[in-house]
Order: sequence, then C-alpha cells, then structure tokens
Amino acid sequence: MKKTVGILVLLFVVMITGQTKSNKSIGQNEIDASVSAANYWLQLNDHSKTMESYKLAGNFLRSKITQEKWRELMTSARQQVGETISRIITSTKYTDNIPGISNGDYVIIKYKTKCKNRNESIETITMSKENNEWKAIGYSMK
Repeated sequence: MKKTVGILVLLFVVMITGQTKSNKSIGQNEIDASVSAANYWLQLNDHSKTMESYKLAGNFLRSKITQEKWRELMTSARQQVGETISRIITSTKYTDNIPGISNGDYVIIKYKTKCKNRNESIETITMSKENNEWKAIGYSMK
C-alpha cells in the first residue's frame, strides 16, 4: 500500500513543492464549484469508476500518468483502504501559482477521510480551472 499511495503522493508533491503565492482571489461561488467538482471526481474513484475519473482529470494529471497506470494505482489503493465511510472537508485554499505549473486558478482541498480498512486519512486534491471547468490535477492520501 505504501508504494501505491507514495506514487499518488508523488503526483501531488510535484505540483505543490515550494510555497504557493497568490496575488488575487476568487469568489466563494468558484470555491464551491471547485469543491463540487472534486467531490464528484472523488465519488467516481470511490465507486471504482477510474476510467471516468481519468477522463475528467485535468491536463496536468493526464500528462503525468497513463490511463492504464491510473486505473491500476487507483484500483490497488481502493482495495487496500476499502470502502469510503466518511469524508469531511477540513480546508480549501485558492492560489494562482503552483511551482512547476503555469499560472492559473487552483484550489487545494483537504479532507479528513475514514475508510473501512483505514481509520483516518487526509486526502488532498488540487483542482485547476480549465476551459471554465474545475478539473483534478493532483491527489494524495496520507
């Protein structure tokens, strides 16, 4: 399990290494829209719809991992942690600058998550606005 989760964490670390600085902000409606898109995307993964989640992922994530590798990683991770019991948002943070990625609109969302085989985890999902839609570009579970 550590290898699978580690690879997912690697995708996330690549995106947020260093401090994120923002010179602007977005409204609560945009934050809410990013959270809604993240929740839907997470539910796809919760229900083993990894091909759909890959297709809805942002360009950055899809440029770093193939569809087949995504399916393998997410299937393995789901088998290890088991069914999601609960997921509660603990924070949302907007930034327009993530080192290593071009400037844009990003929301980093953290969840406290309980799964059948893992009592408590922190899930972090980074959403990016692409063509007026919020897309997942990073995911980790610790």
